[in-house]
Amino acid sequence: MAVLKRNSKKLQVDPARREPAQALRAELEGSMGKQGPLLERTLADG
Repeated sequence: MAVLKRNSKKLQVDPARREPAQALRAELEGSMGKQGPLLERTLADG
């Protein structure tokens, strides 16, 4: 969130507002949920 706040002038939404922040957090958590197992598998193979 800190990075989004620093770049807030470049964004079309205000990341400090609750609705966009919740949507961004949900997207991030979903992405991390998919990437986590892939990262673990990559580290285990390497």
